[in-house]
Amino acid sequence: MYTGNFRKHIVLALTVFVILLAAIFLVNHFGKPSLLFSSSKKHSQCPYPGIAVLDGQKLKNSATCFKSHEKLAEMLSDILSKIRESETKIKAAYEKIKDDPKLSQKQKLKDIAKIEAKWADISAKYNSEIQIVKNADLKLSEYIQSKLSDVIKAIAKSLKLYVVLSKGTKDALLVFYNANGLDITDLVIQKMNEILPEVALKELIAHD
Repeated sequence: MYTGNFRKHIVLALTVFVILLAAIFLVNHFGKPSLLFSSSKKHSQCPYPGIAVLDGQKLKNSATCFKSHEKLAEMLSDILSKIRESETKIKAAYEKIKDDPKLSQKQKLKDIAKIEAKWADISAKYNSEIQIVKNADLKLSEYIQSKLSDVIKAIAKSLKLYVVLSKGTKDALLVFYNANGLDITDLVIQKMNEILPEVALKELIAHD
């Protein structure tokens, strides 16, 4: 029933309608400035608004505040070395008394008792130092975690994020798939290095 011209008009109208839909899609998809370009050129646009990821391992390797844990580990290692050195000296003194033919059995027991008392004092001293370092390490973890939490919350609010997923650490939530997702790791590292470039370990230890 339709004439040829009428059919042509229908086809033309449908074609124009499809072109308009495609144009609207392209404008919506590419016309708005990317949130990531406004915050960092290194990031790519996130296809899932409100969701971001944080690489925990990269954060620990790059944020300088975490290096303080290494300093505490060195302090602990130094204490353990001193313990081993003192133990070697105590054993040598013990063997010397035990094998000394000039000493009576009663004198040997007295001298050995003195050595044991000395070792008890040394052990107590070093155990106290070890506990101080361990307490400082715990305080350091809590302090850094508190600052890190504040930084992540501030960045999340500024970028209008609803969820920040962790990746890169054994105890963190795994991200099995991330297609060009927003990664705020560099932003967190930058901010942490600004507000916490170094931790005063002496202050943490002094409070014990």
